[in-house]
Amino acid sequence: MKKLKNLLLINWGTFENVMIPFEDITFLYGGTGAGKSTIVDALEMIVTADTKGSYFNKAANDQSDRNLKGYLYGDVGSGILRENHDFTTYVAMEIEDHARKQKVIVGCAFDCYSNRDREIKKQWFIMEGQSLSHKLFIDDKNYVYTIAQLKAKYKDKLRFYHTNKDYLNQLGIKYGNLNLNKYIPTFHKSLSFDPKSSIPQFITEYVCQMDDSKDMEAMEKLQDNIRSYAELKKEGELNQHKIEKLNAIHEYNDRYHKMNEECKTLEFVLQELELEKLKKEKKHNESLLKRYCTHSENLNKENIRIDEHIESMSRVMQKKELEYRGLDVTQTKKSLVSSINNIDSQINFIQNGIRKAFTSVHQHGEALYDKIAEASQLNIPLYDYLSEYQKMKHLTMKDVYSLSFLSIMDHTNQCSSIIQQSYVKTESELTDLEKECRDLNQKITNLKENVKPFPRNVMLVKQQLEIKLKEKYRKDIKILILSDLLEITNEEWRNAIEGYLGQQKLYLLLPKEVYKDALPIYRNICNECKISGIGLIDEDKLMTSEISQKENSLATLIRTEHPVARKYIDFLLGNVRMCANITELNRHPISITKDVILYKSFVTRKINPKRYETPYIGKEAVKLNLERTISLLHEKDQCLYEKKKKLNLLKDIKGLYEEYQFSKNEMTSYATAINKQEELKRLINEKKEKQDQLDQLDLSICETLEKEITDFRTKIQKESITKGKNEQGIENYNEKIRQLEENIIPVLSERVTKKEEIIKNQNWTDAIISEGKQFIDQNLDPTIKIEDLYGQVSNSYDHKQKDTNELFQDLIAKREEYNTIYKMSFNSRDDSNQKFDHELERLEKIQLQEYESKIEKAKEKANETFRYDFIGKMRNKLQTVKRQIKELNDALKNVSFGMDQYEFICIVKPEYKIYYDMYMDDLLLDGSGWNLGSEQFNQKYKNEMEILFDAITPSREDMSVQEEVNQTKVIAKWMDFSTYLSFDLKVKSENGETQLLSKTLSKKSGGETQTPLYIAMLASFAQICKTLSYQGYENDRFALIVLDEAFSKMDVERIGESINLLRKFGLQAVFSAPDRNIEYFADKVDSNIKVFKEENRSYIAMFDGRELADDEL
Repeated sequence: MKKLKNLLLINWGTFENVMIPFEDITFLYGGTGAGKSTIVDALEMIVTADTKGSYFNKAANDQSDRNLKGYLYGDVGSGILRENHDFTTYVAMEIEDHARKQKVIVGCAFDCYSNRDREIKKQWFIMEGQSLSHKLFIDDKNYVYTIAQLKAKYKDKLRFYHTNKDYLNQLGIKYGNLNLNKYIPTFHKSLSFDPKSSIPQFITEYVCQMDDSKDMEAMEKLQDNIRSYAELKKEGELNQHKIEKLNAIHEYNDRYHKMNEECKTLEFVLQELELEKLKKEKKHNESLLKRYCTHSENLNKENIRIDEHIESMSRVMQKKELEYRGLDVTQTKKSLVSSINNIDSQINFIQNGIRKAFTSVHQHGEALYDKIAEASQLNIPLYDYLSEYQKMKHLTMKDVYSLSFLSIMDHTNQCSSIIQQSYVKTESELTDLEKECRDLNQKITNLKENVKPFPRNVMLVKQQLEIKLKEKYRKDIKILILSDLLEITNEEWRNAIEGYLGQQKLYLLLPKEVYKDALPIYRNICNECKISGIGLIDEDKLMTSEISQKENSLATLIRTEHPVARKYIDFLLGNVRMCANITELNRHPISITKDVILYKSFVTRKINPKRYETPYIGKEAVKLNLERTISLLHEKDQCLYEKKKKLNLLKDIKGLYEEYQFSKNEMTSYATAINKQEELKRLINEKKEKQDQLDQLDLSICETLEKEITDFRTKIQKESITKGKNEQGIENYNEKIRQLEENIIPVLSERVTKKEEIIKNQNWTDAIISEGKQFIDQNLDPTIKIEDLYGQVSNSYDHKQKDTNELFQDLIAKREEYNTIYKMSFNSRDDSNQKFDHELERLEKIQLQEYESKIEKAKEKANETFRYDFIGKMRNKLQTVKRQIKELNDALKNVSFGMDQYEFICIVKPEYKIYYDMYMDDLLLDGSGWNLGSEQFNQKYKNEMEILFDAITPSREDMSVQEEVNQTKVIAKWMDFSTYLSFDLKVKSENGETQLLSKTLSKKSGGETQTPLYIAMLASFAQICKTLSYQGYENDRFALIVLDEAFSKMDVERIGESINLLRKFGLQAVFSAPDRNIEYFADKVDSNIKVFKEENRSYIAMFDGRELADDEL
């Protein structure tokens, strides 16, 4: 058996240079921090060839922050042992093969530097045939060799290894070909051994040794095959999707071209109908031209006849006129008629002037009388003019001759002036009233916010004083208003108190320390702002004065917490007696009643209400002010309404004056017309005389001739009108003829020619031409207008064109979708579908068949790999676990622990039994070996294989890091034998009773629960190291186990039995425990080593176990 003989620590942790010898069973003990864990960590590092240090001191503390660099430099709580200089650390152990009498040294060297940031140089080494001694690494001058110096000194004896892998390979050989993949993890676990673990978990981790190192490699191979199959399958599905989309595109393209053909047929029909419509329109206009020419000729002939008729009638009429003018009575009649017409003009002029005068005056009075009457009721001085306006309103034509127009104009001008003055005054009053209302509203807002309406000059003085004093003293100086510090206890006397105090209630109270400095500032403010009446209370003088408050004085009704305010109010009101009635006033020097009658200085007087109309004292003042202000606002609002009403009335009257205003010239003309009354009478009589003379003339011959002449004139006029109409008609016809000949018909002819050329040049297919003409022949007959048919076809064409365009857009969308999804660059707007059709043909005839073949092969390969690398491996694992359990049970069969015997049992988990059965099914085997391709097996476990296949297959290529981690966990779960199996320990007592440890563990003491777990762990080590007692033959392997805090809850008897079991298993052991556990171990082990520390340095001392135990007792 290969055993640990010695451990050498040079410059390691708190050990400077120590050689620690080991026996079969060695016990390390010492106080906390002495250095036990430092030795254990060094052993763990050198035995497992692991310098990462993640396990350092884990048995003592799971949260340990110890690390390799800390051990090398000697980090202690109070400082660093090795700093500011370069040094080399050696950790080495000597292994002795008792059977072969051979020795080997294995270890690690570290070159460290004063600069801790510099990378530490590390070197593993092995030296054979040499006993371990510090002299190997330290010269005679006590200088520790560097790695380079060590290599130079022992270049023929030492073998150095640059990688952990190379070193581990050699270490496994030196350990007697020990399986390090099992031993090292178990060694680490023993040091961080937790006896509180669950039984199944413990057995899984410590007992069942499984080499899973190649699991992930096999799984990666399986996943690669599955991924290849999945990728090929995905590509095949992708091609199938492509074909489906290309078929859809082909179908859309066919529908589009068919619909487009129908569109073109309708377009041909429309153009043919347009041509027919043009031809029809041309023919119609040619017919109109012929008709217009005929009408124009007929009208010319009619006008020639009319000219001849007019000329004939004109000759006869001229003869009648000569005859008429030759009569004497004709001249007399003409003279009389002229005179009568002249007189009528003069009469009408005078009568119009009189009517105009009446209308003007009457309308003025009628428009303004009611408004003037209404205005006179509003205290506007217009009453004296009202009767004059009443006369104008009710004026008659008879009364107009007695009017004085200049007097009327004077009256109206005076009224207008009064109205204008009243308007200006009322407008100004309204502006002032609106401002008062705004101020009252603001005052109400402030009062609702509990802001008193102090006079502006009070606030100005207060604010300016605060600003100036702050500048002087560099801090805020609070100035108080006296009324804010007072409360009136009886509201019935408020007016008396407010009225008597007057302006004094608004005096300002300053801190006495600033009073003198405030006086010049106060004077300047008053002078600059022209303010007076605002007083500053002299607190210093006031408080040193003798002031008393008389009984029944106004001062008794004032409450205040401010001592200065109290004193000042007593000064002002303490001598003012309250009297119930006016007759009592003169009984006292100063007295007052509730209704504010004051007696003072031998005089009784009523205090001006303005002194108390705005209350300022106390919190109640805000409420009273608010009530009074709201009431006042209501009054002002009513006044405002009346003012607006008055102003609107005055504005209306002003407008009426402007509309019905009299001018001087106008009134003079009216007066002149009225004064021609006599002349009017004369003109009327003169007209009567002339009319009488005209009536006495014999006018029968004249009247006959006049009638004949008038008849001729009427007929000539009618004929002239007819001729004019005919000439207009001729002109209109000629213009239409010109338009038809020069414009309309030539343009239509040109359009017909162009349309024929367009139809001819559009290269219509024979099918389109045939279908189009057939449609026209079937639908165009004399009962149907071309326009109606054209409209029907045009509507059909628009709908068809819209549908065609939409279908083409759908086709484009499908093409673009294809290009986008499959990253192609085909022209999606091409009218031809050639590129897409070629792609469809290529995929259908070439690639799809090729992919189907590849997919089938990849599937077969993936399935084969799945069966061999997954199912086959799981069967091997489960069989190995069962074999290991059997071997352990064989080893424990003849071993008793106290009165009990132990046996490991393996239980298949019910939820995974179907998978276990599948892995262990004999259908996997035939006469010659594996038969994973058995069709019977595949059918029996089809569902389970599909579930496993899907579980270990990546869901997609672009998985996130977390998804890959989750996938790895899923794979690890399915490949872990503990997924399918659970474990337990069966305990058999001396009377043959058996119990499962998992069922009784919670009922046992700490020692009882630890015992079977330690047994399991020791059995695990025995299995891995294949020791003598376990296998029944001479063991040649390294079989070291190190336990930190060993057997912590066991009693002495159980510890002894555990150590005996350990010896039976042929294991070498190192125990580490605190001083208090010495009595449990000292006489049962082969070597006792005490670890202790002095001045940050650790040392060891060897003791005889039996003597040590006696001493401790």
